[in-house]
Amino acid sequence: MTITTKLVQILVFKTNILSKEEEYDIRPLLDEAEGILQWNIDHQDCDHVLRIVSDSLDPEDIEELVRRTGFNCTELPD
Repeated sequence: MTITTKLVQILVFKTNILSKEEEYDIRPLLDEAEGILQWNIDHQDCDHVLRIVSDSLDPEDIEELVRRTGFNCTELPD
């Protein structure tokens, strides 16, 4: 018997998604993106931090995905 487990990672990004209203603009894209298991935006943080739980996406994938909606997204260092 072979058991395969996927590595789940939490990716953290600085964004310019400033409000809940702007979050609604990006919500459908993030909800439907393959490889995103969970996400949230911390609007209380000065960097409007986007946290992504993924089992297959790289930071560059997320940055490109968010930028397609017109928002900025930059991975924060560990």
